[in-house]
Amino acid sequence: MQENLKGGENSRIEDLPVPEFNLTDEQKLILTGVADWVSNFFKNAEENNRVVMGGHGFDHNQRTAGIAAVIATREGYSPFLPALTSLIFDIGRTSTDPRAHNFRHGELSREMAHDFIIGLPLADEEKTLVLNAIEDHPKLNDQIVGERRNWLQMILQDADRLDTLGPIGIARASSNRWRLPLFSDQIAIGTPEDTITTSFQDYAYRVPVWIESMWTKTGLEITQARMPYMQAAIAEIRKEAQYMHDAFGKLFE
Repeated sequence: MQENLKGGENSRIEDLPVPEFNLTDEQKLILTGVADWVSNFFKNAEENNRVVMGGHGFDHNQRTAGIAAVIATREGYSPFLPALTSLIFDIGRTSTDPRAHNFRHGELSREMAHDFIIGLPLADEEKTLVLNAIEDHPKLNDQIVGERRNWLQMILQDADRLDTLGPIGIARASSNRWRLPLFSDQIAIGTPEDTITTSFQDYAYRVPVWIESMWTKTGLEITQARMPYMQAAIAEIRKEAQYMHDAFGKLFE
């Protein structure tokens, strides 16, 4: 049974102990092998392709896998497949393929991980679930229909979004968009990559709309508890940066 995330002394999941995942020794061994394979995949890509990962490095997969396991456990599912899928899902980001930088990176991740996943000691239906969830994770909710809309896909998407919804999203956006200027308070229309001209626009305008896309009760509760901290940080960054830019502009009056 879930502990209530609202009210009381422990009103946020981050204030509660990490739940027991109760994985079998075999599942732990499989996850260790997956983590090692993915870690080396990222390391080799950075060394050989000279890819700068920014906010999409292996640590993003680690955080996503951890919170995916928490969501799964609280929602009544085994954390094994959500954690496994989350460890692999973003390896497409390591590629020099143009798809690595747009909504098709899930499709690319599936292609790059296909043979490895097929070789894992999983049931055939589990392999299909994992591959589909990897491909579908960058999609909008209404783009996922039929059997592709399932518990694993929902948990993966919620976990991925939780690595941006909260103050942690400010750090990730600044890391991911390190080439961009820090601040502009102009509203970025829509969400395509070419509408984002500063890291501030990413975490202040683009990311918060994902709150409306959370699938699970656990994911939504975590997000709602985090957002006051994120909104307060956004307001403070806006205040500080705008004042400094205004001061610069006054030099030329």
